[in-house]
Amino acid sequence: MFNEFPSEALVNDLLEEMWVEAMFAQIPAFIPVTEPAVNIDKTESSIDIQMSLPGLSRSDIDVTVENGVLTVSTEDCRGEDYRGENASSVTAWTSHGTTSAWALPVGVQIHQITTRYVAGVLEVSIPFETTGLLTIPVE
Repeated sequence: MFNEFPSEALVNDLLEEMWVEAMFAQIPAFIPVTEPAVNIDKTESSIDIQMSLPGLSRSDIDVTVENGVLTVSTEDCRGEDYRGENASSVTAWTSHGTTSAWALPVGVQIHQITTRYVAGVLEVSIPFETTGLLTIPVE
């Protein structure tokens, strides 16, 4: 009714599971995902956003405006080598990113938005025209 010996597939599965556990034991199992710290200041002529994005390069950051929404997206992909006890190694690639979006108010001059990435901080300056009260005569 029962075989005395386990099947070859079962043995292979167990050996592979043991090998994978030994190889990946040193790799962090949990990479925390956090939202970047953001400061938003409004002046008389602009909205200024500062985002803390340390460790990225300029090519990892995308700033777009579409349909009145400003979006900042990041993507970071890194590989790290981990060495096992038996001189075996594996490269673990991690990829993470974040996306933040804000609806822009009326009067924003989207073609004059400027960005700057210095010392791990992205600065976005969004100029806008201040409009006073407009009274429309009723005919």
